[in-house]
Amino acid sequence: MTKPTQLVYPTVDLFLYDLRDGLGQYPLEINRHRQKFGQKMAANLDEKELAQLAALENPEADYVPLLAQPFDSPLDGYSYALQLGDIYALHVACAGEYKDANSQKRNNSTQNIENLSKLKQTIVAKINQSVEPREIRPEQQGTIGQTWLISVQIADSNQDPQQLAKACYEQITPNPNWKPDFKEQGRLLGARVFEYWHLPTNWTQDWEEFSQENYHIIICLFPAGKNIAEIRQKLEDIYLDFTRLFGYRHKIIWSYWQSRRLTAQLKKQSVEIRDLVAKVKDLSQQRPSQGVNLNELQLALTQSLPSLSDYAFNLNDLEFQANMIKVNLENYKKRLQKLERESTSYLKILANFSDFTEEKYLQQIETDCSYLRPGLILLENLIRTIGSTSQIEQTKRDRTLNTTVAVVGLGLAISCITATVLVEQMPPAQETPFFLTVVFWGSICTGLIAVAIALVGFSRHRYRQ
Repeated sequence: MTKPTQLVYPTVDLFLYDLRDGLGQYPLEINRHRQKFGQKMAANLDEKELAQLAALENPEADYVPLLAQPFDSPLDGYSYALQLGDIYALHVACAGEYKDANSQKRNNSTQNIENLSKLKQTIVAKINQSVEPREIRPEQQGTIGQTWLISVQIADSNQDPQQLAKACYEQITPNPNWKPDFKEQGRLLGARVFEYWHLPTNWTQDWEEFSQENYHIIICLFPAGKNIAEIRQKLEDIYLDFTRLFGYRHKIIWSYWQSRRLTAQLKKQSVEIRDLVAKVKDLSQQRPSQGVNLNELQLALTQSLPSLSDYAFNLNDLEFQANMIKVNLENYKKRLQKLERESTSYLKILANFSDFTEEKYLQQIETDCSYLRPGLILLENLIRTIGSTSQIEQTKRDRTLNTTVAVVGLGLAISCITATVLVEQMPPAQETPFFLTVVFWGSICTGLIAVAIALVGFSRHRYRQ
């Protein structure tokens, strides 16, 4: 029978991140985020405790400790909540049970590797506030993201670090079909560092589904024979750097996820814009004798204005996400350099993410913005064109109406003047020559015909409108 793999002081840490203050959000929304985060910090936080947390927060501060809670005895673990600028961070650590709960003496004896799965389950139960399920519930996951950190000391110096890292990974992964490639390694405080990131394929799915696939695991294997107390102390000294580093990472992924959904929406809107442009073009190509239907133009204008507003808002949000990635990428690089410098470590394995962000994420968003920005100009020009065409057509209609009124008035005036002159010059009825009678009634009929023609033209004008 194969002897179970042994480890010394295995520890599992979870770094979970929630949004605190998004762009343009109201106090009510911020309070909702605080409540959601509070449900992960501790069970049954009441309104008074949430108000105390709110009093501790400082939107202008970069780092604010909020709440530290040790696990109930005999568990060796704790949860530590803090505010990092516009996000919340929750660090939950568990190293099993104390060897002596009364004195809180750590258990430095060797343990089976299967204990890693139990440690993770303890943390998951703390977040879910129940023993089931075995993974963090979708509604309890970080609204920005989360990272798992496994740190152990190798019990046998003859163990292959790469094979041991794979064995540790198998105790943590939620999906046995995900196969890590641990060819590249880093160095941290003398430990070998391995990283696995399951990259989701569908970036437009809802965040809860996306988060379950966006799985990030770091494994640190410390060499055998080192003082485990010193290892623990060194790790505790860099936990805050880890908290910040992973926070920047998840904010980058979160921004890129939003950009993919925005791009999909903008592409759909650009198709609607092209259809609207084609419709207006068809209206403008009607026969000159018919003129342009003002009602249809006004309808097109009514459709264009909301489209312009939505398209402009989404495009601006897309560019904002690109800027957020740039800011967090720069912070990620600086924090990683600080971590390497102060811990005498080599973490190219973690620097690969910054390279990937520059080459993939930023270039993709910038390409999308360049492709989609002309759509905004096209829509603005379309609205101006519709407005100008409407004004021209309205002017034409007004001119036609004025001409019609003038013709009616002139016809009536001519008939009245002619009739008046003839009446004044006509002798008594019994002496009136026949030809004068004909002229009199002819003038009346001429005026009426002019009025009728004008009214027909006016009716056609109204029908075209």
